[in-house]
Amino acid sequence: SRIGQPPTSLMRPLQRLIDLDLVQREIPYGADENNSKRALYKIKDPFVRFWFYVVAPRRSLFVQSSVAARSQELKKALPYLFSQVWEELCRQAVPLLSSFLNGEIYGQAGRFWHGQGFEWDVLAKSQDDNTLLIGEAKWTEKKLSASSIYQLIKEMKGKGVPPISRGPNIKLLYVLFIPEKPKKLSLPPDVKIIDAKEVIHVV
Repeated sequence: SRIGQPPTSLMRPLQRLIDLDLVQREIPYGADENNSKRALYKIKDPFVRFWFYVVAPRRSLFVQSSVAARSQELKKALPYLFSQVWEELCRQAVPLLSSFLNGEIYGQAGRFWHGQGFEWDVLAKSQDDNTLLIGEAKWTEKKLSASSIYQLIKEMKGKGVPPISRGPNIKLLYVLFIPEKPKKLSLPPDVKIIDAKEVIHVV
């Protein structure tokens, strides 16, 4: 709508970008791959994403500004880019994290969203369909305190369960993905904390 073109006219160029591995099509977790009308297209390659999010919109500013000003712009932009990559790494890691997730093996993870409602960063079902993993990926530069982690867990559970197809007796496992976790945490049996070392170890 922004460029005044019908969506059908964009399918061929979008497919070319997908074939070049520069753009990826994302649908909500559990949606039909062929029939979903809620598909999103986003830049896949991290370097190209960096260019279009940070450099391209500020080219004239970067040419005329000082090194300190450019560094400040970069510092403001990087947390968002880091958080995007962190979410993607967490989803990629889920099928390989069985030793950290009660020994259960999970299938491919995805993200779920619907209109203006809640968004879930990481969703996956165990291979035996007995457990639904509901995860939240939080990227922070500073180490989170135990109280902050407990608050994030409360907020994660407060969002409820996403409206996806699931069995009536399926168990729920809540997983909070954070860069670094404190050594001592008191967690209920339905909550796990996964940190960056564990994610990078398996990805």
